[in-house]
Amino acid sequence: MAAQAGGGLQLDESLLQEQREWRIQHVGWVLMGLVILAALVGLFGRGPVGQAVTGGPASPARMELNRLERKESKSRITIRLTPAAVRDGVATFWLDRQFLEGIDVMAMTPEPERVELMADRILYRFPTAGLSGVTSVVVDYRANKMGLRHGRIGVDLDEGDAFWQLVLP
Repeated sequence: MAAQAGGGLQLDESLLQEQREWRIQHVGWVLMGLVILAALVGLFGRGPVGQAVTGGPASPARMELNRLERKESKSRITIRLTPAAVRDGVATFWLDRQFLEGIDVMAMTPEPERVELMADRILYRFPTAGLSGVTSVVVDYRANKMGLRHGRIGVDLDEGDAFWQLVLP
């Protein structure tokens, strides 16, 4: 250490450099806090922000799904069919092929009585004998393609409701 003429210590300090480092540290803290907050609300998977429901309260087919999924992990979609989706004792809904081509369906509970392949969608039919009110169908699947996946769900030949899902590695 060398003494200054005024009796103080001569220090190699750069206040400007320290201020820059402090700013970088504070930005890093804010970014880490935002990532933690996003994880807590479910932005990166399961949670209130990560879940979605297609269709409105009056929609005959409503689907509950997670917005974010991981490739090859077990996932579940729940489809709720109202009495408006039932014709002649058979509940019907369809999913578009664009979405179905990106997943491997492992199980569907209950199992459909009949499956019809159409040009742009696959139609599922379920008997509703003895059931009243809302019929639930659970689809267990694994996503086999990564990226942003768009799809539609509907009843009979209607336009359906759109949904999306992001599949991460």
